[in-house]
Amino acid sequence: ILLAHAHLPADVRARYEAACPGWRIVPFVSSFPGMSSAYTALATDLRRRYPGPLLDALLRHLKVTDVGPIAVAWFSGGYAMARELAADGAQPAAWVGLDGMHTGKDADGTASDAGVDWLVRLARAALVGETVVALGHSDVRTYNGVASTTDVAAEVRRLAEVPPGDKHGGLILRAYNVRAADHDEHVAALTGWGPALLGEAVALVSGATSSTAISSPTTATWTEPQSTTLRRGHRGDAVRELQRLLAAAGFVVARDGLYGPATESAVREYQEERGLTADGVA
Repeated sequence: ILLAHAHLPADVRARYEAACPGWRIVPFVSSFPGMSSAYTALATDLRRRYPGPLLDALLRHLKVTDVGPIAVAWFSGGYAMARELAADGAQPAAWVGLDGMHTGKDADGTASDAGVDWLVRLARAALVGETVVALGHSDVRTYNGVASTTDVAAEVRRLAEVPPGDKHGGLILRAYNVRAADHDEHVAALTGWGPALLGEAVALVSGATSSTAISSPTTATWTEPQSTTLRRGHRGDAVRELQRLLAAAGFVVARDGLYGPATESAVREYQEERGLTADGVA
């Protein structure tokens, strides 16, 4: 779990680890100045230093070399890194926002449609089970024409046509208003309710295990797990071989080693044609 914009004291980190068994927590903070702009700058720097997918560049930057399915999480201004990853086409197993999703406002006073578009696309994918997305928001006030996380959540709900309620399929869209003071309310997202929401999200990622590994984040070479089951969010040589077999069977898939929507769709179609359970899991 890559957790952007997070300094975690030992006791708080222990709570995250307890809430997310089988997952390794990798908190990080941008060294560039600013809040959200610091993560935009970090993404730009990573693209310059490590050509290729931004997610692999981030893993290399963080010196993470043993991972299976990946969850991208963020607090506060860290949302800019998640936005950059989404724009780059990253397909982690889960996206989790902890009171971190701001944008400007449209003329009608609602959160900017263009500014929330990346979250809307993720929410729509989560509603149909293509990914897991958990967005926790609060009533912390904002100023100077900036939409609050609650404003953003309301616009995501409207544009993605999310039904009433806070949990549908792979989507969790939930309000947390637990503190009186704005500062305390915001910090509670990281140190209060954050671990539970993150744990709830990764629990929705079926088959998540810490026993899988890749030897290099730039090549994403998969060390074969004890189980040969592959599913969305996996990456590496085993996925690449699956894609080769699908291509040989006449399906149009890229042999990029990423088990994303196209590979999952091809697997489902293959299963349907042969009367198998069409769950997209190979």
